[in-house]
Amino acid sequence: MNPAEPNLATIRREIDSIDDSIHDLVMRRTGLIEQIRAAKAGNDFYRPAREAEIIRRLIARHKGPFPRFSLVRMWREMMAAITRLQGPFSIAAFVADEPGYWDLARSHFGVTVDIVAHQTARSVLSAVRERTATVGLLPLPEEGEADPWWSGLGSATDPLFIMARLPFAPIGARRDPHALLVGLVAQEKSSDDHSFLLVETAEPVSRARLTEALTGSKLRPVALTARQFPPQFLVEVGAFVAPDDPRVAMLAKLLGGAVTPVGGFASPLATAVLGK
Repeated sequence: MNPAEPNLATIRREIDSIDDSIHDLVMRRTGLIEQIRAAKAGNDFYRPAREAEIIRRLIARHKGPFPRFSLVRMWREMMAAITRLQGPFSIAAFVADEPGYWDLARSHFGVTVDIVAHQTARSVLSAVRERTATVGLLPLPEEGEADPWWSGLGSATDPLFIMARLPFAPIGARRDPHALLVGLVAQEKSSDDHSFLLVETAEPVSRARLTEALTGSKLRPVALTARQFPPQFLVEVGAFVAPDDPRVAMLAKLLGGAVTPVGGFASPLATAVLGK
């Protein structure tokens, strides 16, 4: 062997040194929890927009053959563990029709998170409102539901908000279910967001009229889900919309009804971004 070439023992010692450095940094990051607690008021320590920005930044700077998806998994597990260290954290998960929701929650929030299975969407919402769960995992809105779970999000006395969409980092061609997370904390802005608006009118409104009003309010509709009685729409738009956004007032004026922002999500990563 060429004396200038490192032997296997030398390489392993270097790997051990790198592992020690990574471990030291993880412990240092965890040690900042007390400062994080002091800077945050109340129990709103779960911040999906912040987590999304961390992952996006790491993906953008990543180089080399280490898989991007594996990088995301590492950071997701670490961030989820640190979130749980800041206060009680549990998930109420709707699993009646799709057992994959359980795996979806476990994949996003880590292997040790507490998950409670619920057979109805309403019981998930009740668990979050009663503070027996931090967040609730629910299926995407569907047409034709007589009593959709999203219809009560805009309650003035006990509001809930859509906080995230899962999976945030999809795994290639896998057919994982998609779901929304709901909680007690309003949506925060990230660099790429979608928001939901609950639209309520005295009389039924056609999709064509609603789409025209959205366009007139400079809002780009992504999806419209209707409830016939009482007349309601859950509108997903391709932008962040705060409660005081002037576009909300404009849309309400054009429709002659009430428009309430009910949260949203940081846009998930595209499969192409993650690679194989």
